[in-house]
Amino acid sequence: MKKLFLIIAIIFGMAILVSCNKDSDGFYPYTVKAHNHQCWHLPNIKGCSHSIQAEFKVNDTWIMPDHNCWHKILGISEGNHKKNSCRLVYMCKDNLKIIGMYGYANGERFMFEIDTVQNGTYYVDIGHCGAEWNLHFNSKIWTAPAGKKRDINIRLYPYIGGTQTISHDWVVPIKWH
Repeated sequence: MKKLFLIIAIIFGMAILVSCNKDSDGFYPYTVKAHNHQCWHLPNIKGCSHSIQAEFKVNDTWIMPDHNCWHKILGISEGNHKKNSCRLVYMCKDNLKIIGMYGYANGERFMFEIDTVQNGTYYVDIGHCGAEWNLHFNSKIWTAPAGKKRDINIRLYPYIGGTQTISHDWVVPIKWH
């Protein structure tokens, strides 16, 4: 476990890190800079916890071209993102802000739309329970298959999907619980 953490820390340490400062409400503004894919942060390894809870704010920076691909808002990975992970994702389509569930179970990808959102604050809870991922969002629960639980869990941060970039900064204020 220590070796894996050291390897991850070295890899992310070589990346350009963007500092985040909490606002007065306790939200960190994670920013994907224009023409980039992700918001670089040191990984937050959660040990054996198999769930994350957070609030996030949707704002005008979420208006993007229709790329027809999911942009990752936040999520959890059990060691290998493309093996076993679950994310809350976003897509701008026909001027609608669409939220979805996206991830992998034993290397098999799943993705689907779950709701639309407007500017405002939303709460999400993602957890690995039995053989399923459970996503609680907007007073509803969605489920998807999950792979075998692992001893390591990594918090996932905002990321522009596919090979796309956008011409402006995408700001995702998140308050972790």
